[in-house]
Amino acid sequence: MIVTLHKDVIGIGSKPNNKPKEKPDGIRITADEAIKGIFFADKKELIRFVNDTLSTSHDPETADFLHLPTEFISKKTTKKDDNKVSKGYDKIFADMFFIIDGIMYGLEFQTQRDKTMLCRIVEYQFSALIRSIKETPFPNEYEGEVALPHMALVQLEESDDVPDQYKLWFVNKVTGKKLLQESPIVKLWEHTIEDLAKDGKKLLLPLAPIMFRKKVKNGVLDEKSAREFGQFNVDVFNTMDSLNKQDELSDRALEEMYFALNSLFEYFLKKYIRKDNPARKEVETMFAQLEGPLTVSEIYKAENESLAAENEAMAAENEAMAAENEAMAAEVERLRAELEALKKEKAEL
Repeated sequence: MIVTLHKDVIGIGSKPNNKPKEKPDGIRITADEAIKGIFFADKKELIRFVNDTLSTSHDPETADFLHLPTEFISKKTTKKDDNKVSKGYDKIFADMFFIIDGIMYGLEFQTQRDKTMLCRIVEYQFSALIRSIKETPFPNEYEGEVALPHMALVQLEESDDVPDQYKLWFVNKVTGKKLLQESPIVKLWEHTIEDLAKDGKKLLLPLAPIMFRKKVKNGVLDEKSAREFGQFNVDVFNTMDSLNKQDELSDRALEEMYFALNSLFEYFLKKYIRKDNPARKEVETMFAQLEGPLTVSEIYKAENESLAAENEAMAAENEAMAAENEAMAAEVERLRAELEALKKEKAEL
């Protein structure tokens, strides 16, 4: 498999500005890109995930759906060593924002616990809200209504003492009134493959092997854990394949999920299963036997072949236009010559 998840697969959401370095061993994609590919590949499954996670009831078949940009600009103030203050702008990146039936939602994916996550959720919510207000101003100059995006977090790697939701209280200090907004946390390690295969959580299946990071000791997986990891990936793939054959998962979603699963498998194989591990060859065999949709390399090859054909057609068209231009230029020269001859003939008369 040529596609490889960048090392940020074990640090999703930590440094969104970092981009993977290009390496000659294949195409490099970030974990964020892989996740977005999975969740935006099948609108209906994404809506089912939202319904399952946020207790909503949108109809996956008829709901209006709109992707939203996730890059926001914020003011940045930096105090230098000489106590001078530098003001500028900074970019912040959320994972996903979208609108379903007029309601705005956001999803964030995190590998490990982040003590700043609640602050980040607030920042993302208000950034998305302000952008929305600017794009659609209040109809009344003196009165308006705002609705913060509903957020949910998916935590991929097991961690201790993770609550079931983030809680944000909006308080009016004058009246004492409070409004609570909760952002549920989906803890991936609490779900079996069978759980994830049920309606609403299918899109999380290819991310499930990340749970094996918990079994890494001294930077490696031992023989038993390596075999368990290999078999777990095979079971996940077979489950995805079965869902696709039962028409419970679209071809496009399966394709993206397969890419992510295979890339994650390869990442663990290279990083955590040493060549002297007795289970190494067995796991390599499991990896080689996974047969899914077209590999990314084949898709890129097909796209390149298509582009090459288009370029050839354009080149042929350009050559035809060039020949036509030459013929027109020759005709212009002929007419010019005729005109000069007529002028000369007239002058002689």
